[in-house]
Amino acid sequence: MKVVSTETARLSFIGRLVPPSFAAFCDRRAEKLDLKMAIRSVAADRFTVEVSGQPDLVDAFEM
Repeated sequence: MKVVSTETARLSFIGRLVPPSFAAFCDRRAEKLDLKMAIRSVAADRFTVEVSGQPDLVDAFEM
C-alpha cells in the first residue's frame, strides 16, 4: 500500500480582485489539481483560500 502525504496551505491573494470571478478561477484550478479548497475570507482587495492535497500539487496551486 502506497502512503500519500497531504499538505494544507492557507493562501492570501492581495490586489484589485473581482471576488466572484476570482472564486471561480480558484475553484477551477483546485479541481484541475485534484485539491480540496475552502474559501476563508473575501474582500475587494484580499482573497484567502485553504487548499489541501498532495504537497507538489498544493505548490502548483500557489503559482
